[in-house]
Amino acid sequence: MIISLWGVEGSGKSSVGLSFPKPLFHQELDIGGFDRAVWFVEKQYKEDTGKSLRIKRCEPKEDVSKIKWSEWDIVTKPYITPVQLEKLMGVQQKAGVSVRFPRQVLGVKEVWQDIIIDTVTVGQVPAVKTIMPDSATQLWWICHTSLLQEKQEIQIAQGIKPEHKDFREKLQPVEFPNNRVREIIYSVKSFGKHYVMTHYPKDIYATKLVGERLESYATGEVTPDGFKHTVTLDDIVLWCYTEIDKRREIIKGMENPDYNKPAPHARISLKCGLSGMGMKAVGLELPSPSYDGLMELQSMMRGDA
Repeated sequence: MIISLWGVEGSGKSSVGLSFPKPLFHQELDIGGFDRAVWFVEKQYKEDTGKSLRIKRCEPKEDVSKIKWSEWDIVTKPYITPVQLEKLMGVQQKAGVSVRFPRQVLGVKEVWQDIIIDTVTVGQVPAVKTIMPDSATQLWWICHTSLLQEKQEIQIAQGIKPEHKDFREKLQPVEFPNNRVREIIYSVKSFGKHYVMTHYPKDIYATKLVGERLESYATGEVTPDGFKHTVTLDDIVLWCYTEIDKRREIIKGMENPDYNKPAPHARISLKCGLSGMGMKAVGLELPSPSYDGLMELQSMMRGDA
């Protein structure tokens, strides 16, 4: 299954992804997201099986080919792009109020290469059931920026320095590395693994004529952020969100401490290509926001005994 889980931060999309079949290889691209999500999966797993999840946290440069997958349910590995403080903060120019930003990309291409190598390495392990890039929004940024770094390195080799007016600072749309993302999705599919991608939402913009000018405006609609053809390649897309649990229980004269805790929800959005479901499933809520909940819904819609 190729699946996209999208929603705002804290909507439970990573928790839903981590419920997929194990062993599961989690690629932590948004650093810190794994620990925010895994507690819920651990709790649910303990309730369902009476056992504790076996979790391995890899170091950033750890060789995943050495992992004994029979010993773990979830293996997570962080992929950290260089923190470029000058780019984040800018460099104040003493002569005026303008801010100069560094133009050269460093270290992102190497992170992209690590992701590709690890995905192919783990994909060829028969025991592994699921590979999960978290988030695919960040995956697309790394892929896109790594290609820009390659083009900049070619310019530098030709003697064009970063301060030169012709130094590349962005890719043209015709250059976008669409095929690189397609290839990684197709590769995981050919290995027979689930590929679970999380995404943040982004606004959809359109243009309108204002006087004699065309102006861009937000339409109020949103779409998964990242590689724009992802939904075309997906088998199913889930929108993840939370609602406040409004139930109140008085315990010894005090309100239930779980009152107002966000409760995770998910519904099928944009696309469903699973057997026995199809586009008629779009808009349906999941019985529970998890892999098992999705399978139960599919079984119900197919009329399985």
